[in-house]
Amino acid sequence: MAVELHGMLSRWLFNHIRNEDHGYIDSVKAYQRMSANNGIAERDKLKAEVIAQLREERGRRKGWLARLLGL
Repeated sequence: MAVELHGMLSRWLFNHIRNEDHGYIDSVKAYQRMSANNGIAERDKLKAEVIAQLREERGRRKGWLARLLGL
């Protein structure tokens, strides 16, 4: 049972990183641009974009149980 649980959790972690965390690439890049010595107006604009992207992504995601069961 332990081997089966380890396999399931390993696959889940791999898929989580590949699918879920991959969606944050654009947001992280925008944040990095924002952190570079940009003006305040540009920084606020990029911050708003990052927040909007994160909210949009959150609305499209399914819970882990739904993904696990293929719903």
